[in-house]
Amino acid sequence: SGIMYLIKGALQTAVDGAALGAARSLSANVTIANQESNAGAAGIANYHANFPNNWMGVTPVNDPTVDWSQSITSTAVVNITGTVAAPTWFMRIFGYNTINVSATGTATRRNLNVILVIDRSYSLYAEGNCGTLATDAEAFVNNSFVEGRDQVAMVTFGTSYNLDFNFNTTFKTSLTSKLSSLSCTGYTNAAAAFSYAYNQLAALSAPGAL
Repeated sequence: SGIMYLIKGALQTAVDGAALGAARSLSANVTIANQESNAGAAGIANYHANFPNNWMGVTPVNDPTVDWSQSITSTAVVNITGTVAAPTWFMRIFGYNTINVSATGTATRRNLNVILVIDRSYSLYAEGNCGTLATDAEAFVNNSFVEGRDQVAMVTFGTSYNLDFNFNTTFKTSLTSKLSSLSCTGYTNAAAAFSYAYNQLAALSAPGAL
């Protein structure tokens, strides 16, 4: 029973890590179907990394099942279930060579509404950081948000502020293109930009999103 408890604990850790890995990998692809397929594959890879074949004599360690069916419009939900045949020792006397052990890990990811507020004032140019700002912001957009689920917008400010990109669920190509052509000039009208951006975000209707 102690060995079964140990295997069950490791299996639970493996499916929990797999579910988290899958949810975090959703941002890698454009279509929701591809997001779920590739995120599920990432979850399976995490599962095997945490519960390798032959650990505590458990073999084979088959792929877990990945289920996205509980997802709703505002939230992605992934359930990953692993089942292994744990070997016995003394129980073999009674004809029990293995005992099936199962565990399920669940992770959720709420859709996001995000508005980027970007400083494009002259001080960025003078310090040689305008290009770095644009490059890092592009990476942030590409790696942090999920097209088809999240809504992203952008306000930039110098002497004046401007809504350069309105909320859209399709944003990676067009928004990163705008960031790549960012020009830093003018004063630093930050307060007006943040106030405007906040009001835009507050007025957005997206029930259930974060």
